[in-house]
Amino acid sequence: NGDYSAALSGGTEAACKLYCDGSSTLSCGDRRYCRDKCNAAYFTDPGTKPTDPGGESGGGISITQAISDEAQANTIAFDAMAFLSGNLLGDSSNELCSNTFLPPGKVADFSGFQYLRDTDPSLLGHNTAFVTIIAYNIWNILTDSQRTTLINLANTQTSQISNYGYGRLPLVKAFVRLLNGDIPSGSSGLVKSRVMAYSAALYALDGQISYDRAAALGSILRGMTTEQKAKLDALKTSGIKTWHQPTDDEWKAVSMNVAVSTYASEMYSWYAGGVEPDTYFCPERQATYFGSFYMKDMPAMVSSTPVTISSSLTADVGTDFLNVLTTTQKALVTGLTEIQRSDLYEIVSTRRLISTQLRRFITESSVDSATVLALAKRYGELDGEIVYNYANNFVNVSKTMTDTQKAQLLPILSKYSWDRIACTGAYLYSEKLSAMPDIDAAGKVILSSYQNTDYFFTTDTTTAPSSWFSFSPAAPTNSQSVTFTDSSSGSPTSWLWSFGDGITSTLQNPTHTFSSANSYTVTLTASNAIGTGTAASRIIPVTGSSSVVTASFGFSPSAPTTSQTVTFTDTSTGSRTSWLWDFGDGSTSTSQNPTHTYSTSGTYNVTLTAGTATVSKSITVTSSSGVSNGTVTKIYEGFTFTEGPAADASGNVFFSDITANKIYKWSTAGQLTTFKTNTGGTNGLFFDKSGNLIACRIDGNLVSIDSSGNVTTLAATYPITNGVRFNEPNDLWIDPSGGIYFSDPLYIGTTLYQGGQYVYYLNPDRTTIIRVISDMTQPNGLIGTADGKTLYVADYGAGMTYKYTINSDGTLTGKTLFASKGSDGMTIDSQGNVYLTTGKTVLVYSSSGTLVETITVPLEPTNVCFSGQDGKTLFITAKTAVYSLAMNVKGSQSTSQVSLADVIIALRILAGISVTETGNLKDINGDGKIGMEEAIYVLQYVAGLRQ
Repeated sequence: NGDYSAALSGGTEAACKLYCDGSSTLSCGDRRYCRDKCNAAYFTDPGTKPTDPGGESGGGISITQAISDEAQANTIAFDAMAFLSGNLLGDSSNELCSNTFLPPGKVADFSGFQYLRDTDPSLLGHNTAFVTIIAYNIWNILTDSQRTTLINLANTQTSQISNYGYGRLPLVKAFVRLLNGDIPSGSSGLVKSRVMAYSAALYALDGQISYDRAAALGSILRGMTTEQKAKLDALKTSGIKTWHQPTDDEWKAVSMNVAVSTYASEMYSWYAGGVEPDTYFCPERQATYFGSFYMKDMPAMVSSTPVTISSSLTADVGTDFLNVLTTTQKALVTGLTEIQRSDLYEIVSTRRLISTQLRRFITESSVDSATVLALAKRYGELDGEIVYNYANNFVNVSKTMTDTQKAQLLPILSKYSWDRIACTGAYLYSEKLSAMPDIDAAGKVILSSYQNTDYFFTTDTTTAPSSWFSFSPAAPTNSQSVTFTDSSSGSPTSWLWSFGDGITSTLQNPTHTFSSANSYTVTLTASNAIGTGTAASRIIPVTGSSSVVTASFGFSPSAPTTSQTVTFTDTSTGSRTSWLWDFGDGSTSTSQNPTHTYSTSGTYNVTLTAGTATVSKSITVTSSSGVSNGTVTKIYEGFTFTEGPAADASGNVFFSDITANKIYKWSTAGQLTTFKTNTGGTNGLFFDKSGNLIACRIDGNLVSIDSSGNVTTLAATYPITNGVRFNEPNDLWIDPSGGIYFSDPLYIGTTLYQGGQYVYYLNPDRTTIIRVISDMTQPNGLIGTADGKTLYVADYGAGMTYKYTINSDGTLTGKTLFASKGSDGMTIDSQGNVYLTTGKTVLVYSSSGTLVETITVPLEPTNVCFSGQDGKTLFITAKTAVYSLAMNVKGSQSTSQVSLADVIIALRILAGISVTETGNLKDINGDGKIGMEEAIYVLQYVAGLRQ
């Protein structure tokens, strides 16, 4: 009945889903919806919540949300817990182990893949099978030459990526030395400038890896055929769960190593995204040296099956850790959100600039590498300052923790099952090494001046200073005084500041007020008796004091088609001098008021960055020559799990609510009534020519329901006499002769009564059943052509839809692949186009298997049919709601199903003979009567002149 309080009472997301999956009282649809309730109820960590991306409300996944105080505070507390308890995860003599672990995807991450993970509508983004599913599907789109490019890229970058991984280890060791008090004699601790300089060199390597990768992936995308891009576009319309899920044998057959599968996945996310998804990062992207990734990924490492990491893990652990601390200790951890603010803001700007440069490779063959590497180095300096502050504050917490507090960390480890595996040795990313490498040995680091980890604790007094500074506030207006604080190393004695607006200063810690809104590059050059040091520059975003930028825009026309040029108008307020538009289809513009034409229909997320402010809106584009003629409209909601719509002779729609055990009727007048209760779990429905509603039931029966609701069982076993009950009849189609094809998969129960999942045919006189398909993983939706010659059947389990030739005896031959998509429900229109429901879309394919149109639905559609008095309304069932869409075409399964009895009635009316029965005759003129006009319609229909 829609009450999931029993599942939610478990207290955690894991317990909630365990209840959903294990309850014998829940049907298939109810279990799926139950899991959705768990996702919604227990998502409290905004750092990993895969909600609806963007939007003017500011909610959902976005870079603003990723750097929010709440997301960052949770992440920092989780980092602190991981760092201070790392030695409890294994050998106390080997405290470096957990801190070395790093997912490979955190390197060269400018492809939007993290955004794809966090916004996947299937909620599979953080499942360990995510990359495998994407890579397999993309691999099968590529040519041999394109695959070779990926393989060569992997071979080329292996040593670079390994060097980056080894290059992290000196910083890991330095931070653990600080934690253990193992610092060189005479040193007071870490030297910020050296941490930052080393991090800058490390990130410069990351920039080179990113540049080379973008060049290779861009060459593949530029060389793709129209057909290949159409296949990529089709994948964009649905969540990963609806894609083909490769079996172990299929995955082994493609022989992709980790690097190649990663590049294939990133190429897809890069193609499907834009500058903002490329810029986006998860909250834990910075400061990766403290062991939190090991804690988060450990359950997956010890599991033999795919594992979904709890979306609330970061917040839950962070809260548990902070509850152990005193007020003063808490402040050291939570205060880091403010300390890192200006660095984090600049990181966003820097990542956006890098992403914009790299994305040019999609359309251009040459991009300036010097620009990318300079930006990457700046990125490293900023992250270096962040990790320096983290390490010092975490160590200061540790120094003040009592033995009692430290003992309280053990129950936290046990609570999340982190005490089940000892961390020994080390990791090169996620690859286990037998022992910690000698990280002070030559060849294991990338900075030429680095000798050993003492480097990070000592200042070279024989060289000039290394300049650096901070500023506050992080995002000033032109009416605010900005305070600049020198933090250069090397004991400088003089300073030269250039504020980027023609003003300079020689004070050590000056203040400055900018006269107008803009982005200013401020440079500090510090000097001492040895000489002038290296300069440091930082970008200061300044907004107008009287009019802080608020981004907004409009577009016209409001409901464009693929043939129309859309004009986008910047309506932002406040002082702004730059614009970056991301149209959601891989195209961008820097004009203030650009125009753009979409090549394919669909709903696109358009993002405008005006100055430093960002806003997103969705735009729905319909096909100029497509089958739809309007916008998907919700007409009713509040159901538990809707399925199986079928239109009667007058165009009224009957549909199932599986878990509510009801069949509803939605009339052409827009009225909802209950047709039948206690249905036995009806699923797919279809009207026969006598006006009876034929229904598949999950209790194993195929039944006929007359207009009064009386039920007659047509088939319950196979063979039809002395046979075994069916599994769970799901969907059906009735051919012109009255024979019934129906699928019999297993979704809810645990007993496979038929020993497999098959498709059956009940002959027209309903005395014989034959099994017509026996080689599918999980057959589901099916539909046939009006002439009774072709049947389309979806193998939902394999993610494929096939086309068959129907023989005179009902058997099927000539199996061919129709579409590389599975489908829950199907219908067909008068032009022969086939409609598949997958993800949050209805995909329309021509009879030749070409994708004609993509119809986006707010909820995941379960089934479709044509309805309405003119047969030109697409009725869509979608879990808890039902939707409608005006169409340019009619359904081929005409709602005016004319029988011989109907023809006799029409002839009697034309002859002036009084009739008491009206059969399936349709009220054509809307006068509430069946008369001459209706009789003429019937005869025209029989003659093929009307549909």
